[in-house]
Amino acid sequence: MNFYKAQDNAHKKTKVLIVYYFLAVIGTVIAMHAALAGIRCVLLQSVESERLEKLSYLDAFLDPVGALAVGGLTLAVIFVGWMYKKIQVSGGGSSVALALGGRLVDSNTLDPEEKQLINVVEEMAISSGLPVPQVWVMDNDEGVNAFAAGTQPGNAVIGVTRGTMQRLTRAELQGVVAHEFSHILNGDMRMNIRLMCMLHGLLLISIIGYSLMRIAFYSGGSRRDNREGNGAGMVIIAAGICMVVIGSIGAFFASMIQAAISRQREYLADASAVEFTMDPDGISGALKKIGGSVDKANISSPVASEMEHMFFASSGMFNYGLSTHPPLAERIGLIDPSWDGKFTNSTIRSVEEQTELKQQHKKPRDKGFGSMNPMGPLGSVVMGSMLSSQLGESSQANLNKGKQIVSELEPDWKDACHDKQESQLLIFGMLMAVDGNLQKAEVHHLKSAIGENMAEVSAHWQKQLIELHSTKKIALLDLCIPALRSLSQLEYQRFIKITQYLISSDKNVDLFEFMLQKVLQRHLDSHFIRQSSPSVKYKNIYSVADPANVILSTIVGVGAKNQSDLESAYTVAVTELFNDVPVSMSILPANQCGLDVIDDALVELRQASPLLQKKLLASCMKAVMHDDEVTSREAELLRAVADALGCTIAPFA
Repeated sequence: MNFYKAQDNAHKKTKVLIVYYFLAVIGTVIAMHAALAGIRCVLLQSVESERLEKLSYLDAFLDPVGALAVGGLTLAVIFVGWMYKKIQVSGGGSSVALALGGRLVDSNTLDPEEKQLINVVEEMAISSGLPVPQVWVMDNDEGVNAFAAGTQPGNAVIGVTRGTMQRLTRAELQGVVAHEFSHILNGDMRMNIRLMCMLHGLLLISIIGYSLMRIAFYSGGSRRDNREGNGAGMVIIAAGICMVVIGSIGAFFASMIQAAISRQREYLADASAVEFTMDPDGISGALKKIGGSVDKANISSPVASEMEHMFFASSGMFNYGLSTHPPLAERIGLIDPSWDGKFTNSTIRSVEEQTELKQQHKKPRDKGFGSMNPMGPLGSVVMGSMLSSQLGESSQANLNKGKQIVSELEPDWKDACHDKQESQLLIFGMLMAVDGNLQKAEVHHLKSAIGENMAEVSAHWQKQLIELHSTKKIALLDLCIPALRSLSQLEYQRFIKITQYLISSDKNVDLFEFMLQKVLQRHLDSHFIRQSSPSVKYKNIYSVADPANVILSTIVGVGAKNQSDLESAYTVAVTELFNDVPVSMSILPANQCGLDVIDDALVELRQASPLLQKKLLASCMKAVMHDDEVTSREAELLRAVADALGCTIAPFA
């Protein structure tokens, strides 16, 4: 499964969804006007009986003033409901997790089951080229279920039930997490949030109808008004009933659209999880345990029904064929054609198994290929397995890279990434200058900003990480994101202010600093500033040829060893970008490309379609890989371009 194609399809699905949704809205407005026209006739009959003959039902229905009034009020109610829910979830995935009764898991947790979950999520994130999302646990739910939520990858969360951690093996847990990561990568997560907001707009009509009925019943107005002969209370009740029925019908049709789209995305996410892990037994085993468990995939939260489409499996809501998920048996059969049709009984881990798991996490981690050399095998990365044609593909190769990179990181480095304070100091250390005089000035500034001891710790990190290859530095940066998202608004402002000082202290922005800025802007600004994603403006590669040329000229300039190398890399990149079609493009001079001018080009390209962005990244990778290796500088620039475009790119290993 290619995530860029999936994202492009998600954009198209969203447009179709909006068309169907507005048809449902128009139908709701017409039905509401028809119902209130009848109530208006009844009301006039009881209040102004002489005028009844002059105002038939047809006259009331065709009255333009009444139609505009009812239509305007109905649209206003739907819009208010939509915007209320949109504001409610604008905080990203954490607001959804809180609504479901979730608890944020500390990355330095000592609980062995939570630690295993954190490890799986971190490996999956590094493998995908994403920052590590926050992890939440729903402690009160014993069934097996999970969700991914957020408006952008930078504010995404992964949530699981307590039963998911206690009942699944590591392979099964990995399959579930891979399924949820595919929802983040292919654009489903944002579409799910939109579905929830749109549905709430129609539901608000029903909610107001229920409120009107309760007011009329509990105020006693209906009985008093009937005795007085005007029947106003009954009219209010009738209006409430109409709003409940019509709002429910509108929500029903919106739910049908929601369910149809969601079911298709679940098939794709299952397939992606299998491709990513190359272990169909993992995700199929989790689905079999859901079928064989008494608790199934049930979610106890009262708001679970409106978030049903976000879950790994149906949470047990009674929905008369409007299920947002395919049947378990059907999903398992597609993953495991040899399945015998029997579900697996599941229980929580025994005390002995929990003890064994705890001991596993106490053992020193295998250093793998990295030993104690900070450069590891990544000093000059050979790109034999990373092909531009595989860009956006979920694969076991990417997952193995993520596991390798995480295993090569020193335990104290990862511990620092998991801590809110230490993660800031680690990043300050990575940004500190190599020049002795500049570093003294930076340490002096840090002492005044965060204290003497903290400044010394930052200097310590600078010495430890100075020779580290950028692939590992990028991994450390991604691991820091969950801890940094736990900063308060004032703490975040102070953190950004210090990073800006360290970047500008030498009056020159290098590639690593440029890349770090892009990562922080994409993955922290979306959490603290809540920026919206730009809409797609460009769908033709020729419409973005000029900004694309700025990027390509910069990329080849960074990696080229000589003029011949420069021209060769550029030719390969342009050929990839335009599919061998001759174009009149040439390498830009130094004053028209480079870090000083690349930002404007990236802003334009951010508005390109996902498939165009894939083509650009593929051409950049062709340029980088034409000599079969990736230097630190090239890795930094590729990651910076990917983050600036709002894309993901797998690590280089």
